[in-house]
Amino acid sequence: MRRGAVVLSVVSLFSTSVAGELGLGLGVTYLEEEERLAPSLHLHYKEHFKNYLGFGIGLEHVLGDHGHSIASLILSYEAYEHVSLNYMPGLDIEEKEIVHHFELSFGFESNGLHLGPFLGVSLGNESHFSAGVHFAF
Repeated sequence: MRRGAVVLSVVSLFSTSVAGELGLGLGVTYLEEEERLAPSLHLHYKEHFKNYLGFGIGLEHVLGDHGHSIASLILSYEAYEHVSLNYMPGLDIEEKEIVHHFELSFGFESNGLHLGPFLGVSLGNESHFSAGVHFAF
């Protein structure tokens, strides 16, 4: 195989983009260290490739007295139709530490709107668990 054919093959893997996704998640978060619940907000943008892979960026903010924000990259895999597994390595902006966020989301589509529940866990110095509703278009 010629070098040009290899390059075209690699490019074609990522050139069959299905669609971008702009999403919002509203939820409740259990802060393990503080042993309390707090509201949380998630924003993200993802590009989907090959119908089952996604890459993007996200921002999570936990509200309250000791709120925090996490900026992250998103790696997403649609394991089954409407079921996504997400890994989001990121930076806790206030604490200046690396965190690892894992999320499982279920989605149902209607009129171009993606809607469904999510469950997540963020591991770092201040670990937390989240559950809520995800909206995207």
